[in-house]
Parts: sequence; structure tokens; C-alpha cells
Amino acid sequence: ILDLSNSTATSISEWLYSGVSSITLPATLSSIYSLPSQFFQGADTLTEIIVPESNTVYCSQNGVLYTKDMTGLIKYPAAKKGDSFTLPAKVRQLYYQAFYGNKNLTTINGLTQITSFINNDSDGVFSKCEKLVEIDLSGLSSTCSTLSAYTIRNSKALKKVTLSSNITTIEFACFQSLSNLEEVHFKTNTPPSIKFEASSVPTAPDHYKNFKDCQNVKFYVPSDAVAAYQKATGENGICNPDYNGAATTKEGLQALIIGE
Repeated sequence: ILDLSNSTATSISEWLYSGVSSITLPATLSSIYSLPSQFFQGADTLTEIIVPESNTVYCSQNGVLYTKDMTGLIKYPAAKKGDSFTLPAKVRQLYYQAFYGNKNLTTINGLTQITSFINNDSDGVFSKCEKLVEIDLSGLSSTCSTLSAYTIRNSKALKKVTLSSNITTIEFACFQSLSNLEEVHFKTNTPPSIKFEASSVPTAPDHYKNFKDCQNVKFYVPSDAVAAYQKATGENGICNPDYNGAATTKEGLQALIIGE
């Protein structure tokens, strides 16, 4: 247990590591950016985050960290007990690595009310969620058109993902090491760009292709857009195996496109 309630610190510069089950933050933390973006990344034993009521920037509810106005979810503790969680009604934004490393959740209710990620950076938000089965991001607004690298990575139980019609770009390794992924639902008639830059990952670069090792995945698209998706075989195309690792040929990828 780490109790910083008597501290007068306005910022924290160190990461929180494994072994801490509960942390109480100082009442004096004065800026949402005073917590380093990866502060909770190594906190795999954390079950609760407590914030003094006098803090003017943060608050906590049932051990989960939010912005004071409850519109942003900053961190759901990785080891918090319970297999289901429902987002409070006011939450519209998820912060960097909000659910990173979660051990217990199979279901997150209310994800359709999420319209954006902090700084439009979704890096790590759903990475290493051990039991999570489904993610529905169909509510993302036009201001959130890109999914960052590592958004959904190493979440081995994940079976289904639904994306907003506003998504135009999927960065490299956004969908990575998802061995049980079966369905990705695209709501846009225009195929999104699937990015991959081997030069940025010179060691085993193919590992960083989107949908690599997703042996059972299929891509569900609007019925009147099937042809457009199947023709997306050029640079950053969803049916180009240089960018999409779900199959080794364009024909193999085209066969994975299903209208709905």
C-alpha cells in the first residue's frame, strides 16, 4: 500500500511498479499531465486508486481514476477484482493505457459512449487485457480518425472489435498478437489505411504487421463496400499482404472480406 495523501507534491516523475496493491494520490496534484503517461504501466498488482476529495483535478470512484468532472477515465487498476465494468454515464474519453494489463475484465459496458482518446493517442488503451472478449469503438467521433500503434495488443481472449465509421487510419501494430480474434467490423464505406513501416521495427518487422497471427479473423464491412475493400490492394491497403498480416496473398485477404 502506497499512501501519498500527506505529500504536497504537484507532480510525479517516477513509474509505479509491481507489488503495490493500493495507491492514494496527493491532494495537491495540480495537472492531468503531472502524471507520466506510463505511470501505471508496471502496476500489475494494483487493485485501487484513491484520490482525496479536495483534489481539484482528479477523482476516484470504486478505485478507478477519473478526471474531476468524470468525463475522462484515466486508469482502471490492472488487478481490480470483477469480470464486468460499466463506464459511468459521463465518461467520453479514455486516457493513454486506460485498461492496459487488465487481468480480470471480460466485459466493458458502455464503450460506445467513448468519443475520443486523450491527445488522440490510443496507444496501449486495451493492450494486454488478459480476458477481455469484445471492444466496441463505434462511437468515436470525427476528431478521432486514427488508431495508434499498440492500441489493442496481446489481448489473447479478444474475439470481436467494432470500429467507428470515422476511422481512416490504423497505425502499425495497432492489432497485434490477438490469436483468438475472429471479427473486426468496419462501419466506413471507405477502406481505412493499414500502416506498416518495417524501418521503424528493424528486428522481426513482420511481427508488427496488423493482424499478424490472427489466423481466424474475418473483416466485416458495409455490404455495398465489399468491392472497395477487396480492391484495396495498393499501398496501405487492407488487402495488401505487405500491410495486413492476416493472410499471405491478396486473394487470401480478399476472401476474408464479408459484407453485412
